[in-house]
Amino acid sequence: MKTIAHLEEQIEELPEGYVFTHNDFKEFTENENYVEHFLNTLAKRGTINKLAKDKFYKPEILAEGEQLLKPYEVVKDLLYDGEQQVGYLTGASVFANFDFDAVKATQLEVGLAEKRNPIKRGAFKICFVKQNNPIIAAHIPYFQILDVLRAVHSTNNATPEELCYHMTKRLTALSSPEHKTIAKLALNYNARTRALTGAMLQKIGYLKEEILTLLKDSIAAYSSFRFHIPSKNLPHAKAWKIRCD
Repeated sequence: MKTIAHLEEQIEELPEGYVFTHNDFKEFTENENYVEHFLNTLAKRGTINKLAKDKFYKPEILAEGEQLLKPYEVVKDLLYDGEQQVGYLTGASVFANFDFDAVKATQLEVGLAEKRNPIKRGAFKICFVKQNNPIIAAHIPYFQILDVLRAVHSTNNATPEELCYHMTKRLTALSSPEHKTIAKLALNYNARTRALTGAMLQKIGYLKEEILTLLKDSIAAYSSFRFHIPSKNLPHAKAWKIRCD
C-alpha cells in the first residue's frame, strides 16, 4: 500500500498554481478520508494553500511576494462534465486576450447553459453568465467577443471607445466565415449587443448584406441604444438604432 510519504512526494511534483483535490491521487482511493485530512493538515501548516472545500494548490510566489493563481485553475472543474465542455471563462479574466491591459481579477465569470448563483473560492468570487447558444468549444472565442460587447458599459478595464477600438482590431483579424458565425451567435444575445455587433461587423465590411439584414431584422423597429462611443468609430450607427456621443 502506498504510504503518506509517497503522497508528499506526489504533491511536491505538482506544478505551482495547479489546483488539485484528493481525487488527483488515484493510488490512495481506499484511504480518501485520510488523504483529505492530510491535505487539510498541510494547508494549516502553510505547505499548500486551501482554495475551497477539498480544493488545494501550491502557491506560485512572484518576485514581489504575491501569490499567483490562474483563473482557469480556480474554475476548471466547472467547465467540464466528464469529457464534455459545458462552460467557459469570460469577463475580465480574459480581457488580456483582446489587447486590454492585463487585470488581476478576483471576480471571475463563467459562461454556462443555465444561470447559477455566485460562489466564493478563496479570494475569488465566481459569477455565472447564461449562454443561450449551445456551448461548443470551437465557438468559445466568439462567445468571449460577444460577452465583451455585452459588457461595454459595465467593465472597468476600458472606456467604451477603447473597447470599440480593440474589438474592431480583433474582429478585423477574423475571416468572413468567422464574422458570419459571430453574427448568427449574436442572435441569441440581447438586442443591445446585437446592435453593437452588427454596427461593428458592417464597419469592417466582410459580410454579405443578407447576413447583416438577418441580424438587423432581429432588432425591434422602436429600439434605441446609447453608447458613449464617437460616431466616427461607428459610421453605420444610425442603421443599427445606435446613438453615439
